[in-house]
Amino acid sequence: WLRSKERANELFESATARDPDSATLQMELAFTRLVQSGSTDASSELEAAIDAGTPGPIQAGSLLASLQLRAGDEPGARRTANVQVQRRPDSAAAHNLLGAVLYLTGNSDRARPEFERALSLDPDYLVAMHNIARIDAANGDFDNAKRQLNDVLARDPENLAAMIGLARLGRRAGKDEEALRWYEKIRTHADPPLEPLMEL
Repeated sequence: WLRSKERANELFESATARDPDSATLQMELAFTRLVQSGSTDASSELEAAIDAGTPGPIQAGSLLASLQLRAGDEPGARRTANVQVQRRPDSAAAHNLLGAVLYLTGNSDRARPEFERALSLDPDYLVAMHNIARIDAANGDFDNAKRQLNDVLARDPENLAAMIGLARLGRRAGKDEEALRWYEKIRTHADPPLEPLMEL
């Protein structure tokens, strides 16, 4: 298995050398290096992927920002997210990325408008809706957080992250029976994922 990963890395490096302007190849090389090393060694390839494309794949920006946050490079993560918005001002995903980075670096007041902008561009962008609910919950506005999560479920009735969020809201609001109902529903789903602090 390790040899196959090393071989994949070699192949992508060779392909990228032949076509250094390919954002897709830069992305693939970044992912193989990330899997192989388990570290932030992929950052240079992700930066190259962002620079190679016009405007470049949003996935590269999201992953690079995640790696920068993990490494404690908050200014770098904010810079990466801002570049994505500058290059694709009409992208809900780009505004959500910027909002998530701002929130995770202690700028929740500036984060919310980015999530709202994402929803104005795409009213069904559930990730941004869920992120707004997280901000409301963190601020103690449980009612509005609950409305946001119920809106997520209205669009996606099997959205497990929204169910987990509603269960936690019920518990924090002292509504144990309501929380229990959600936990029982969550149990019907296999392998429920851990809810992230913020979705990029």
